[in-house]
Amino acid sequence: MTVADVYAGDNATPGALSLQTVQFKIVADADADVLLRVAAQLRLGNIAPSAGVLTTNPDKTIVMSFEIAGLTAATADSICRKLDQLSTIRQVEVKVLPGRSR
Repeated sequence: MTVADVYAGDNATPGALSLQTVQFKIVADADADVLLRVAAQLRLGNIAPSAGVLTTNPDKTIVMSFEIAGLTAATADSICRKLDQLSTIRQVEVKVLPGRSR
């Protein structure tokens, strides 16, 4: 049974359930609570990130990169759309890392 997240406009059709390692690259305003906001959305995968990097830039933005292993494509897409809805987020990129599917 698939349950759609109506608040996120989640209408993704469930595809193959292959588990993949996904990298999220996020550019956001350097607000004090931005890491908390991003972490709240990443928790939707119910899997802790296996790697993460956070860098601040002189233009008052933060670039974050997180790798999460064991996500389905639909879950990664849902997390991406939730992140994109946050007002402090400027850009979100999602990339499946080759050779790292589970």
